[in-house]
Amino acid sequence: MRRRLIPILMVMSLVALSCQRLTPVQTIAGLSDRAPSMGSARLQMIMSMRFSFPSASMGNAQPPEPTELSFTIDGLTDFRRKLGSMEMKTGAGSQSGITLPEIRTIYDADFVYYEVPPKASAAFDGKSWVRVSLEEMVQGGFDLSSPTPQPEIFFERLKGVGAHDITTVGEESIRGTHTTHYRVALTWQDYMAALPPETRDQQISRMEAVGLELEPVDAWIDDDGFARKLLVTMGNEDKMNITMTLELYDFGVEVQVQIPSEQEVFVAEDPSVLGALFGGGGALGSPSVGVGSSPQSDSR
Repeated sequence: MRRRLIPILMVMSLVALSCQRLTPVQTIAGLSDRAPSMGSARLQMIMSMRFSFPSASMGNAQPPEPTELSFTIDGLTDFRRKLGSMEMKTGAGSQSGITLPEIRTIYDADFVYYEVPPKASAAFDGKSWVRVSLEEMVQGGFDLSSPTPQPEIFFERLKGVGAHDITTVGEESIRGTHTTHYRVALTWQDYMAALPPETRDQQISRMEAVGLELEPVDAWIDDDGFARKLLVTMGNEDKMNITMTLELYDFGVEVQVQIPSEQEVFVAEDPSVLGALFGGGGALGSPSVGVGSSPQSDSR
């Protein structure tokens, strides 16, 4: 009798496991909730920007000059402790001749710390680091146009996926790991669903004002339901295009981070001051791709 029960129990177990599998919507919308289970990982984020605005030296009547910028961020992130460190290397504008400094970034649960390049030291009272509130960065929409360190921010943006269909593109290998490739159709309302209503409305209006459209988001999810790769693209054909690619790998890696002391830190009131890290304002200093403001400290 016991022998006859074993095959039946095995079949029932397989059926139960099958029933517990996440639907595509649950898979994508639940990425943020599953983040602590991911432990720690290495990451690589690549952000490329192409924008065309009239040159002041040529006059607004002249055709706009296209500018291309790229950023590669390599680092470590601990999802449980919400702690990480990253090195950002920037490329040069293809036609603008812009060369931007390399920036080291550290983050914890509440703040992002950007190491100040020597050339920008005077703008931050000679401090070695500038600290910005992570909440203010996200609520201000700066993660849409500036390299933002926490991968969880990408996951949070996908919580609004429930109302839309998800296309299963197929199965692919990412850095040797089996994944399922999903394509997610989102509106700006969906992409910003996790923000407070007032902030969400402001950011949507801002994106619409500059004509930015959100293209379908691509997500590669492994068999454990963990994100291995995300691709976010937004823009318009005439003025601007922004592409952000995030890859996570080498799960379980050790993460050791030293948070800067208060004596080393310039505390910024407004995330737009980050433009000064790169030698001025511009796309890196403002979510609306405007001119960054001058640094101001809250004197803490």
